[in-house]
Amino acid sequence: MIDPEFYNTQRENLRISEYGRNIQEMVTYIKAIDDRTKRTLLAAGVVNVMANLNPHLKEMADYKQKLWDHIYAIADFDLDVDSPYPMPEKEILTKKPDRIPYQGSMIRFRFYGRNVQNMVIAASEMEEGETRTAFINLIASFMLNSCKNWNNESLTEEIIAEHMRILSTGKLDLSPSDITILYHTKDSPRTQTTERNFRGGNNRNRNNRDGRNSSGQNNQNNRNNRGGNRNMNRSRK
Repeated sequence: MIDPEFYNTQRENLRISEYGRNIQEMVTYIKAIDDRTKRTLLAAGVVNVMANLNPHLKEMADYKQKLWDHIYAIADFDLDVDSPYPMPEKEILTKKPDRIPYQGSMIRFRFYGRNVQNMVIAASEMEEGETRTAFINLIASFMLNSCKNWNNESLTEEIIAEHMRILSTGKLDLSPSDITILYHTKDSPRTQTTERNFRGGNNRNRNNRDGRNSSGQNNQNNRNNRGGNRNMNRSRK
C-alpha cells in the first residue's frame, strides 16, 4: 500500500511517462525475480499490457521491437530476459538529435515569406525565355495575393517589380509592363459568379417571404369576411 503522505516528487522518476508508474513498478518487480524463465514470461506479459496502453503503436511494422526497446528503457537497460530482440544500446536511445540550425539570412519582406524570396532568387538565375517569364508572372501573382491576405492591401505592378529587384539583389530589373498578373482574387470570375448567386439567392428569399406574408394576409381577410357573413345571417333570422 502506498503511503498517502509519500509524494511523487520523492519517488523515482518515470523513465517513459506514457506508460505510467504502475508499468515501471512492474518492471522493477520483474528485475528482482531470480528465475530467468519467470522473468521472461512476466516481461512478455508487461509488453502486451504496454501494447494495450498505446494501441497506435500497432500500426507500425516493427511495433513489437519498439515495445521491447521501451521495456528495456524503463528497466534502465538492466533487464536480463530472453527477448526476441536484442537489447538496444543505451547511448543510441538517449542520444539527443542534432540541433536544426536557423537560417543565416533574414527575410526581407515577412509577408511574402522565405519561399517567395528563394523563388525570386531562382528566377533571377534562370536563362531568358518563356519559362522564366511564366515563372516570374506566377511569383508576381502570388506576391499580390500574399500581400492581400496578410496586409489587406493591393500591390501595383510597379511595387511588385521593385520588390523583385530588392529580393534578387538587383538581378531582376523589371519594368511594370514586363509583369502580367495572372489573376486577381477580388475580380476573379468565380468570385463575381458567387456574388451574383448570393445576391440572387437573397432576392429569391425576400420574394418568398413577401409571398408568404401576402398569402397570410389574404387568408386573414377571408376568415374575417366569412365571420362577417355569418353574423349578418344570424341578425336576419
